[in-house]
Amino acid sequence: VTTLGNCVAKNAGIKKLTLPTTLTTFNGSENFWGCPMEEIFGLGDTQLTSIPKYCFRGFNNYQGETLVLPNTLQTIGHQCLADMGKDSRKLKTVYLGASVTTVDPQAFTNFAANTIYMPATIESFNTASNLYDASNIKYVFLVGDNTTALSAAWTGSTAVPYEAYSNKPSDYTSGKYIVY
Repeated sequence: VTTLGNCVAKNAGIKKLTLPTTLTTFNGSENFWGCPMEEIFGLGDTQLTSIPKYCFRGFNNYQGETLVLPNTLQTIGHQCLADMGKDSRKLKTVYLGASVTTVDPQAFTNFAANTIYMPATIESFNTASNLYDASNIKYVFLVGDNTTALSAAWTGSTAVPYEAYSNKPSDYTSGKYIVY
């Protein structure tokens, strides 16, 4: 299987999902929106370059502590991860993958994780829209060495301050950071 179609399992009642490593494309949007998903297996091993809008929205009871997105991923769609883990509160960390350049608005709305790792390939990230209603997020780490691009990428609300570090800060208790 290389392609999954529009609304392929929207509101289907699926609780566990295993994605094939051969998966390259989600056609359309809302692919799994509204499923009471507790676990996703293999997402980080797929060959996806884009996760479309609303794809995984509504996974309120997601049970995993970590979500790893594929290194081939370039675009994260509008509200595609919205509400993930908001009821179970087990999701702690998400890794966006090494090739992400675009994060669409409200991608992390009501997102339960408190830590996001983003690659230095991010071309823009507006805190006001990308972290809309995502008060659980405590740390955002931009990983890489392109400090000029990363500083220019981070725009928007001052509600998410950041500091530049060449290495991880030793004190994670006093706010949100970008690390590069």
